[in-house]
Amino acid sequence: MRVKLLLMVLSTAASLLFGSMETVLAQSSCPIVIDTSIVSVPGGMQAYVAWDNPTGNDNNPGTGGKKSFMFIIQNGSTTCFSTCIDASDDGTFLSPVFTCTGTPAMEFIAHTGNSTCQGTTCQIQILLPLRLISLTASKKSDGKVEISWNVAAESVNTTTAFYLEESFNEFKDKTSIRTIAIMLPEVGKTGYRYTYLPTKENGLVSYRLRVHENMSEQYSKMLLLRLGREEQRASIGKTATDLLVYDALLNTLIQISTITGQKIFAIRSNSNVVKIPLNNI
Repeated sequence: MRVKLLLMVLSTAASLLFGSMETVLAQSSCPIVIDTSIVSVPGGMQAYVAWDNPTGNDNNPGTGGKKSFMFIIQNGSTTCFSTCIDASDDGTFLSPVFTCTGTPAMEFIAHTGNSTCQGTTCQIQILLPLRLISLTASKKSDGKVEISWNVAAESVNTTTAFYLEESFNEFKDKTSIRTIAIMLPEVGKTGYRYTYLPTKENGLVSYRLRVHENMSEQYSKMLLLRLGREEQRASIGKTATDLLVYDALLNTLIQISTITGQKIFAIRSNSNVVKIPLNNI
């Protein structure tokens, strides 16, 4: 069974970012690909693959039976590199340097019952870890906060969930952590977004993304965002017009005070533009 992955080459030795992935059902006796990468190096490229023998005993190598797969790097109809990998035990492979133009595709042709890529083929399983690329948070004009994140690749064969968490004391204790959203990844989708209204109008709020995958969890870096609008001061002279127009966030408290600090007017905005008549102040 052939499985082909479209790849994006990185300039440093990091894991591959997959543009698309063909999903196949796996056979329990077939090798499992658990990680891949391809990087630019002096003179060309190098490819990496890690696999697992699902029927073997990790403490007793060689008990999983004979398995193998062809590891092929292609650009269209041109084969840039290929080799047969003995997958009878768990392992990793780093290719020699090769050249390939354009966007290469990585292809696997798996076999069971032998270690020489001959005979019976099987449906290889792809279990690639989710890789978080970016996480951002921004305030919107209506007081809501939008959190966005991007992932490089998703494994549709694993149980994955995004937990978006909020804290008003920088996650210093568990009681301050609130899960504001739980989202499931979609096949082929790399960008996600969630918008909500925080429970507090002002203050410093922290966000992080908790990713649950394959019975384990990983956390993103923490984001800090200051809610509300910082205090703004303006002087109203004798030549002021009879109408003060103020750009504001929804539900913002606007106060007018004398030069001595005496508050003489207050209003809470119900739109993005507040008009305050001055002739009665």
